[in-house]
Formats: sequence, structure tokens, C-alpha cells
Amino acid sequence: MAAAALLLTFVETWTPRSSRRCCSAWGTAPTSRSTQALITQVLPAARDRAKDLGIINIAIVCPGAIGAVIAAPLVSLAGYPALFGATAVVAVAAPIGVWKIKSVR
Repeated sequence: MAAAALLLTFVETWTPRSSRRCCSAWGTAPTSRSTQALITQVLPAARDRAKDLGIINIAIVCPGAIGAVIAAPLVSLAGYPALFGATAVVAVAAPIGVWKIKSVR
């Protein structure tokens, strides 16, 4: 994901944008699969599943909402390359934040 964002940061022609889609797909697929696996492990009781899935939904939606609030002023002040650079930084920092998680039990 960071490689895809960096392509958009430094190169503004059509070919790298097409390559970015490939890099982005490689970054998204493993992340979404591991997220789904964690979700199935975390829901302990059938009676709490609706509440737990609601919390998970909020966790999925909030980064997009917060990102939009941060992106608007960032693009206004520094342009789209700064936005894509910040995206690369977040893409590298996110796995570091969950590096120590080995199990959910």
C-alpha cells in the first residue's frame, strides 16, 4: 500500500497510476483476509454478536471519515503529493501498531 501511495506521490503520469492499482490490490487483499480472520476469532458469544459487529463496523468506517477531515486541509495547504505521501506513512505505520498481536485469546 505504501508503494502504491509513493508512486502517486512522485510520478504524475498515467502508466504509474495503472501500476499503483496492482500494488494497492497486493496490499489490500492480505489485510482484508487477516481482518476477517480476526473478526471470527474475536466474537466470543452468540448473544453479543450484533453489538460486536456494530463496533467492528464503526472501526471500519471511522478511518475513512477521519481521513477525509485530515485530507481536505492537507490538499489545500500542500497539494495531492503531500496527501499521497501521508498515506504512505500511515500505510507503513499501521502494521507496526499491531506487530505484537499474536493471538486474540
